[in-house]
Amino acid sequence: EPAPAIPVAAAEALPREAAIEAINNTTDDYVRWASVMSPVTQDAQKTAESGLDNIKWRCDVWGKTLGFAMESPLLGKGFGVYPNYSTASPSQYLRGSIYLKANIIPVHNHILTIFFKMGLFGLGLFFFINIYVFVYAVKYIGRCNAEITKSLLIGLLGAFVCWHVLALFFDVIDSPPTSVFLWIIMGAIFAVVESDKSNPR
Repeated sequence: EPAPAIPVAAAEALPREAAIEAINNTTDDYVRWASVMSPVTQDAQKTAESGLDNIKWRCDVWGKTLGFAMESPLLGKGFGVYPNYSTASPSQYLRGSIYLKANIIPVHNHILTIFFKMGLFGLGLFFFINIYVFVYAVKYIGRCNAEITKSLLIGLLGAFVCWHVLALFFDVIDSPPTSVFLWIIMGAIFAVVESDKSNPR
């Protein structure tokens, strides 16, 4: 049975779970409860602010990276060269929890990273290799000689897609310990297919 609505002062003295339940069952006291910044609402506000700051921070960095990349769109700016992120100060975004004082910030997006480093030429090559591997594996699934091969290919394709999704929002491709897994996954796809071809039914 739901907890009855209770005054804010009484709710503050309850354990967290009971306080949340009491708040959810009242209307008049909800605004007053939020205004006093109880530990419950403080946690919720911090979580919301942190998520919003992350989005703002990424949009700011992505925008500056794109502008930087457009200075040399065909061949890119090369390796070891970074945009000026001076406006992405710790006081503006994330209050210093992610910002690097060295003013060199990974782009947190592998498409933009490749574009600004290697331009449209490098980005096109990257797209070609990855699309070729994906299509090659998907087409072969229906022709697998063994069920284990099909299962392995599906699992590897899942890992392949997961890697790309994560790389769209996190520093994956700039970090060797994580970027190497893309090439391991692609190599494993070819190895599984070739092994299955050499063992026909």
